[in-house]
Amino acid sequence: MHETLRPLTPLRVAVTKQLDIDHRDVLSLLYAPIIGPEAVSLYFSLHAICDRTQLRSAEHPHSFLFDLLSLSADGFLRARRRLEASGLLESFRDDVRCVYKLYLPLPAERFLKDSPFAAYLHKQLGEERFLELADFFKVRRMKTSHLANTTVAFTDVFAPAYDNVSVGGNYIAGEIRPVEVATAFDIEAVLEALPQTVERKPLLSREAKERLSQIAYIYSLDASTLKERLLQALDEKGVPDFAALTDNCRKLHRNPVHANAHIKKKTSGYDLDYFRRIHPKNLVEDLTGAHVPSSDLAIIEKLITRLDFPHEVVSVLIAYVLRQLDHRFPAYNYFEKVAAEWRRAGVEDAKSAIEHIQKRLKKDKASPRRTGKKDLPEDIEVDWLDDYIEKLQGGS
Repeated sequence: MHETLRPLTPLRVAVTKQLDIDHRDVLSLLYAPIIGPEAVSLYFSLHAICDRTQLRSAEHPHSFLFDLLSLSADGFLRARRRLEASGLLESFRDDVRCVYKLYLPLPAERFLKDSPFAAYLHKQLGEERFLELADFFKVRRMKTSHLANTTVAFTDVFAPAYDNVSVGGNYIAGEIRPVEVATAFDIEAVLEALPQTVERKPLLSREAKERLSQIAYIYSLDASTLKERLLQALDEKGVPDFAALTDNCRKLHRNPVHANAHIKKKTSGYDLDYFRRIHPKNLVEDLTGAHVPSSDLAIIEKLITRLDFPHEVVSVLIAYVLRQLDHRFPAYNYFEKVAAEWRRAGVEDAKSAIEHIQKRLKKDKASPRRTGKKDLPEDIEVDWLDDYIEKLQGGS
């Protein structure tokens, strides 16, 4: 059906993030030959009219953009459809107005290596021009492997802050790859076992199922306990409330069935397999010999859901920080700063995390600074990290 668009029809625009120079280069050099200059100009103009703090525009008539870009209504629709077809824009409308939601372009590497656009760009430009344009986006990194890394870590400069800071509202954030969590049971089976009175639709999306998996993992829930907690987190309409679900799980953790059970503290003999299979909560219990307080468990939840690290790295991170701070549990921001330093160092799994710690300790041992070793309690002297580093250095 042919769509018509009246010049006085109001429009609003929403964006998820402002464009940076890399986005603009990808749009101007990679997308433009495929979708055309009018579509690229429309995309830039729609972004430009959005308020930088609100990430949305005021209401304008379509004639505002027609005049701005010297486009007819049909020309605007052609350009808009090209943006829609290329995944850069979604259009919504009712009887009164149109709403346009803009998405960021693909990164250059993904555009060229893992998208259908590369074939169209090659066809449009030919082999020589295509390779010339692709070469523009290649990164030639400076090699530093032959140099000694003398960079200090966050923990070398800043003392730990034990305050938990919480702020409300929405903030500009980059796109983060979702973390997949495997549970020992089938989330789908738990959902199917819920009574018919429960509104299942909010639970059927991929994001909702991932969130349920994370909650089950973080709070060590089995299938029946997760189902029970879900039923306790229903609102008056029978719709599950994830905030209430998390709160219920924390209350369950605060009053565990075996709250008085003795937890044997482990201090040595840990290997890579330990970090690959240990639950972060259980790791903290191993190292401290006590159940994890709810405030610390909330930080563990943030580390699992917010850091772009595999769980095995999160486990090593927690163990390392606790070891450095004599088993005192710092605020989330402290872990985040250490994680940022690890990320810059290329840590991506438990093995590389241990190797990074090993290099850091060797560097500290070689420096004239006081290590503080003689000030540590006896149980810290035989901590897992010393034993594991000794195993690595001994080649076993």
